[in-house]
Amino acid sequence: MTSAAHQRIERLEHRLLRPAAPGVFDDEELEGLPEPVARYLDAAIARGAPLARSAALDMRGHLKLDGRWLRLRAHEVLAPHDGLVWRARVAGIVTGSDRSSQGHGVMDWKLLGLLRVMHAEGPGSIAGAIPGVPATSATTPSDSKPPRPGASAT
Repeated sequence: MTSAAHQRIERLEHRLLRPAAPGVFDDEELEGLPEPVARYLDAAIARGAPLARSAALDMRGHLKLDGRWLRLRAHEVLAPHDGLVWRARVAGIVTGSDRSSQGHGVMDWKLLGLLRVMHAEGPGSIAGAIPGVPATSATTPSDSKPPRPGASAT
């Protein structure tokens, strides 16, 4: 990854990391939600918890690629209503990122930092759809429901 590309990704991560919303989680947050959603949020968020709007995760583990388990290290910034960045290194030789913001996504992966092995970009790319995937909001359940009527999203 070039220095300029790395800097663009870091700027996007910085923009996506946002402080908690004003207020804390309480019963009012559950009003008007479908029962399964309210039950999930009730179990996932402690009363009085800050209303998170983003999360940063560091990951280590293994990724199965072409039938082989390879070592993985990754960093992810998630902001369910705004976008995400997922940067990873697989087996120490494949590096890249999936990122999405404002409906535009980019997936860019290279072997040894030189040979591009995957690139997709634009609103139709898989990365462009990621903010709408419900699984990404599991890390910030307080921000995964739509805003209350009359509330403004910032």
